Amino acid sequence: MKRFFMIFAILYGLSGLFYKGSGITSIKDIQTVKDPELLKLMLNSFLWSKDLQNAYKVAKKGVKLFPKSKFWLKKAGDISLWIGKIKEAKEYYYRLYLLAGDKKLRKKLIDLSVSLKDYQLAVRLLKEEIAEGHLKNWKKLVWLYENLGQPEKALELLEDIYKKYKKAEYLKEIIRIQLLLGYTKQAFENLKKLKKTGDLDSEYAIYLSNLLYIKKKYDQSLDILLSIKDTVSVKNLDYWRTLSDLSWGVGDYRNAVNASKILINSGKGRNVDYERLIIYLQNQKNADYKKIYRYSYEGWKRFHSETFFYYMIDSLYRLRKYRKVIKTVESLEKRYFDKLKFYDYLWFYYGNSYLKLGKKGKAVDIYEKAIRYNPENTDLIITFLWTLVDLEDEKKLKKYLKKYEYIAKFSDEFDPVYGSAYSLLQNSLKSLYYLRRELNKKPDDPDIQIMYGDTTDLSGRTDQAYYYRFKAWKILKEKVKKDPSLLKNKEFLKEIIYISFYFVPPDSI
Repeated sequence: MKRFFMIFAILYGLSGLFYKGSGITSIKDIQTVKDPELLKLMLNSFLWSKDLQNAYKVAKKGVKLFPKSKFWLKKAGDISLWIGKIKEAKEYYYRLYLLAGDKKLRKKLIDLSVSLKDYQLAVRLLKEEIAEGHLKNWKKLVWLYENLGQPEKALELLEDIYKKYKKAEYLKEIIRIQLLLGYTKQAFENLKKLKKTGDLDSEYAIYLSNLLYIKKKYDQSLDILLSIKDTVSVKNLDYWRTLSDLSWGVGDYRNAVNASKILINSGKGRNVDYERLIIYLQNQKNADYKKIYRYSYEGWKRFHSETFFYYMIDSLYRLRKYRKVIKTVESLEKRYFDKLKFYDYLWFYYGNSYLKLGKKGKAVDIYEKAIRYNPENTDLIITFLWTLVDLEDEKKLKKYLKKYEYIAKFSDEFDPVYGSAYSLLQNSLKSLYYLRRELNKKPDDPDIQIMYGDTTDLSGRTDQAYYYRFKAWKILKEKVKKDPSLLKNKEFLKEIIYISFYFVPPDSI
């Protein structure tokens, strides 16, 4: 009878909570209740009214009174989890797991342990799971071992699993960890196994290659990609791009270019693929300028990069396709010409192509146009002045020598052309001024000595002329002695024959 009235009193007190939103001040203190049925009734009442804080207190009291009760441990764990006391929830669940061995509860415990970074407990539970033959969470255990700084244990685990089940996914992880640990030989042996069974796909190879690249093991990174090269489709863009980039980075230009060529031929070549192929061809002993033109033309049409335009007209010029150089420049759209007009090489190839075709006046017009666009470009100005010297255009030389004299006096890069130009104009005083400055910079340069000797001769100083010519002759003879093949160079041969006339009888030359 007494118990009945107690229950009634509790229900009456709780009714205030349900209907009035008040607390539990009318209820006997939870800590004094010891009857399991009363505690359960209180718990259910609080849960029904969604009063989780008081439900938590009741559940906690239940665990204290009945520490081995599965009911109270589960309720305490559940309610702790609902109110955000995750660490307590894990502790209650773990105690329950030790009592019941519930596999569903183990899964929840594993997730809680990982979220709380209690990796040791998570490892212990996962090892139990895997020992029972449940491999669903093997990746999680590998990850935990690595986070605990125990990759060797992860490797040991994987090797045990692989022995039993022989699946490629386990072997792939074994290889990854072997590479991380520096067990390169074993890793590459296992890669051969994967390749033999047809399980070494390009995606995995790229992944391993990137892994090694990050660890600065560049050669090994490349070796992995090359090991499957013969099996990869030309449509696999990721593979060929990675192979090209990595090969170029480590200096394996042949493989880099072959990969880039595959991309280009498939219509998927990048800007950098064209650049690599062109640079590679350009640096061959006997450069194939027809191929260079082909790829630079394609690159220009696709990307309109200044680099491709340069190689395009450079290759045409070297192939002596002067009319095509002119046509290429003159057919440029305004938007591209407005960008390219500030590059020296455009004017050099354009103007010199007209010179090669014998159209000297047109070439001069082009260089004048060039310096109007680039009034402070000293390289263009100097090239233009040399062109006027070569053409012996004295009228325009006088005009432009005067125009740029203020620069030439303070810039020694103008010395050779000003010295030559004034020599042509028979102004030996000014010519010697600039040539002397150049001679001070290059006292052993035979070209400057010959020019200086010729100019001093014009000014009537024959002794000085003889001295500088003789000095140049001696230097040139010494060069031939060291390297007889120089005589095959037309310009060098012309120079040494010219100077020899002053010191060797004509029939001895």
